[in-house]
Amino acid sequence: MALLVLCGWWSTPAAASLAPALSASSSARSGNRVAQADLEAALIAAKEQYRQLHSFAQAGPPELEQYDPRLTWLGPDADAAPTGHQVGVSNGGDNANQTVTLAAVSPAGTCWFLVDVAGSDSETLSGNSGIRSAGVWYGHENDAASVCNAPDNGPPMASFLSRGWSRRRF
Repeated sequence: MALLVLCGWWSTPAAASLAPALSASSSARSGNRVAQADLEAALIAAKEQYRQLHSFAQAGPPELEQYDPRLTWLGPDADAAPTGHQVGVSNGGDNANQTVTLAAVSPAGTCWFLVDVAGSDSETLSGNSGIRSAGVWYGHENDAASVCNAPDNGPPMASFLSRGWSRRRF
């Protein structure tokens, strides 16, 4: 049956009725993967800049464009759109400049976040975001396309995310 479905042949009306749902689900996963890949690319750019400066103080749109010009970099609190490989970036909420927050939205409306806390002196670790150790943190908020941004006041609180913050990749 699976071979017939993949080739576009429908042997039963029930199998044919599943096609739109499978297609929409596949499209949503594909869109999520694009947003996640954009965040991973943005993280590489931010980490490269951090390696040079030992700080995320300059982690902003004009500075990060030189590391990855393929992305459209947005400043803090600027809402990302699900088109054009847009990534929001903010180093806010941390006077020690050891944290960067990245955000991208998928066509399905899921807002994906990636936060890198580079140093143990980051104020992010003593805040109420739910991030308690240095490293890379992953999170998402379902159906949040209208408000998907990298907040200027630091990473979103875990309670606002669909499953909180996680150290595991997307």
